[in-house]
Amino acid sequence: MISVQNTIAIVDFLSNIQWSLDDGFATSFLELAYHAWEVGVRLENVQPHPSVYSTLIRKAINFCNRRFPDVPVHPGIIKTTCSGNGKTHPSGYIAGAESNMPISARKSLALAFQQGRNQHLTRWDFPF
Repeated sequence: MISVQNTIAIVDFLSNIQWSLDDGFATSFLELAYHAWEVGVRLENVQPHPSVYSTLIRKAINFCNRRFPDVPVHPGIIKTTCSGNGKTHPSGYIAGAESNMPISARKSLALAFQQGRNQHLTRWDFPF
């Protein structure tokens, strides 16, 4: 379950993303989790962990797509497989769109990969 407050916070976050569109682009839910954390999104009553954030972002998108199909909260097509851009990102992705993720969030994500993170989200964390 995802609370109304967290759904609103995620939809607000998604609505403020600038997207670049191209068939070759992709944005993983893990990237969106780091992006959200970096811009100050703090979800209520959940563990502050990338696996939780990426899952809740995906759930909020799925909810909006089902309930409000004429009001997209993201461009592109949701894919449930892992994506790769030199490294495999767990937990699915949005195909056809790249977010304007801050460089600081990209750096945190790159450092996590460098520290041996892999497709198992339990091994991930946010930088504190």
